[in-house]
Amino acid sequence: MSATDCFGDTVLHQAAARGLVGHVVRFIDQGMEVSSTNNEDWTPLHFAADRGDERTVELLVQSGAEVNIADFSERTEWTPFMIIVSAGNDRLCKLLLRKCNVDESNMRDAVTEAALEGHPQVLEMLLQECEDTDADLAARDLGFLRSLAKNNDDT
Repeated sequence: MSATDCFGDTVLHQAAARGLVGHVVRFIDQGMEVSSTNNEDWTPLHFAADRGDERTVELLVQSGAEVNIADFSERTEWTPFMIIVSAGNDRLCKLLLRKCNVDESNMRDAVTEAALEGHPQVLEMLLQECEDTDADLAARDLGFLRSLAKNNDDT
């Protein structure tokens, strides 16, 4: 049951990409690898994150999906976490923050992405995490990032 299509996608990738939760459950129960990667290094979790599919993301994370696998094709080293930050999904961001070991460099990228994409709620959540993990963000940058996020949110 680990056959792949020409893109390297398994049926679990395809089910996650379409939000077919029942199929995702069945494939996991049948023992499919939840963190298998396709030809572009996407896991089923990347697809669910890209869709903003909370039920599928939660199911995959609870089933042991690796949240730190980076995509090295279209986007430079984007994990499911960065996809969710870019989309501004604060609920999924919070879920993955608990599961990810986000290093300072990745946290800075996430903070910048949230600001550029105009997601002030996600930005504030990330800034709180930065305080918790002792990431070194200069105070002058914080005001700028908050302003940037608010201005981009208004457009």
